[in-house]
Amino acid sequence: MQRFILSFLLIALTACTDSGSTPKRPDLPDAPAQQPLPSPAPVTPTSTPLPAPMDDDGEPILPQLGDTNTFEFGTWNIENFPKSDRAVDIASDVVKQTDVDVMALEEVASEVAFQQLLDELPGFSGVLSPHQYGPNDYQKLAFIYRQADLELVDWELLFVKQNYSFPRPPLQAHFRIKTGSRAGQDVYLIAVHLKATTKDDSQQRREAANKALEGYVADLTTRVPGAQVTLLGDFNELVTWQAGLNVFKPWTDKPENYTFHTKPLALNGEYTFISPSRPMLDHMISTRNVELNPITIPKLENMIPSYRDLVSDHLPVMARLP
Repeated sequence: MQRFILSFLLIALTACTDSGSTPKRPDLPDAPAQQPLPSPAPVTPTSTPLPAPMDDDGEPILPQLGDTNTFEFGTWNIENFPKSDRAVDIASDVVKQTDVDVMALEEVASEVAFQQLLDELPGFSGVLSPHQYGPNDYQKLAFIYRQADLELVDWELLFVKQNYSFPRPPLQAHFRIKTGSRAGQDVYLIAVHLKATTKDDSQQRREAANKALEGYVADLTTRVPGAQVTLLGDFNELVTWQAGLNVFKPWTDKPENYTFHTKPLALNGEYTFISPSRPMLDHMISTRNVELNPITIPKLENMIPSYRDLVSDHLPVMARLP
């Protein structure tokens, strides 16, 4: 699969770290967070991200996850897309260079920009949630996918009338893999963007959402034995405090049925939200028959100049289905 090179210079940014103060939950897009976190158990952070390597022309090269014989997918909160007039070009370059087959997107705030993104990605098609808060007011979920490698069997919005649990209804896409070692296999991807903020009511809404989602997946795997299901997206919750762990209990209480792929990464100091406290809010949870290896979180803020200002305050999470 052809890789494309980003057309801007490398700037290595120094990642911020907490300085011994009590860790706090990050400020989230729809309200400031004031509630302090209990101190989590000590963890060993992952290695400091290195600048992207450079090609012969002195341009940065992003990590390439994609492979012709494997299936790769990711999730990316692209923060009220497009955040700037360069967001479309940068996002398309990230998808091209990482070479993923499917990307779930959260916070698509312009249908025009979404189509522009597809126009910048030859061979890709997309599904955009029709959900709106009101006229011209929305943060849509979406999928973009490589048509040569995948057939979109169908898609649907879930829980469209359950506004309390799901201010943004989850978007499910049923894909059939067309190439590589898994050709002919079906996968179900469910993109989520759960309620933000640390208010008690918001946390209760996330708890209710995860309970409803687990019930839905349990029913799906009963109706479709052997279904390979992965939930991915912005869960707006930490696993480094007890209240956050409670939100994920519908999954963690059934380890025989589900794998919480990103929990060990979060406990080891990984992050997806670019802030001084560097929390991990974006996750992947699968039925037990889905193995993801490796899971990659490219540190785009170290690779792309002014990434947080131009594109997003979140980093993508990408994974391979071997």
